[in-house]
Amino acid sequence: MTEKQIRVAVVNHQATFLRLMEQILTGEGYATTVHSAADDAHGAITRLQPDVIIVDTWLQTRDEGWELVQTLRLDEKTRHIPIILASSDAERVQERSEQLSGMKNVLILGKPFDPESLLRSVARVTGTKANWDAGAQASLDSPK
Repeated sequence: MTEKQIRVAVVNHQATFLRLMEQILTGEGYATTVHSAADDAHGAITRLQPDVIIVDTWLQTRDEGWELVQTLRLDEKTRHIPIILASSDAERVQERSEQLSGMKNVLILGKPFDPESLLRSVARVTGTKANWDAGAQASLDSPK
């Protein structure tokens, strides 16, 4: 019996970051798609229905990633998909903590992060590994 391959969508405006994420995730056996613009990402995510979405909060503008997350949560077709919000903007994450606390299945992954933290986060939200290191992650709402 073949296990279902976990699908991961990554949204970031930096091509180098996207290539690195694709290498890490694909190397671990995840089916990975990368997107450099929020508009394109929303349509692709709606169509592809990945198992998890990794979004940088700061895309072309400081708020574009946040706006994409809000759009994904308001869209009936994507609101169920867990999101890993990758951000180096701790100040903005703190400012939006109340807004984030009302969103289901959103995990915060501070940047910079190492590959192991990334892989633990993906495993956690997709339920692919039982023994993830809870101490290494900050979450506003634990996925069920």
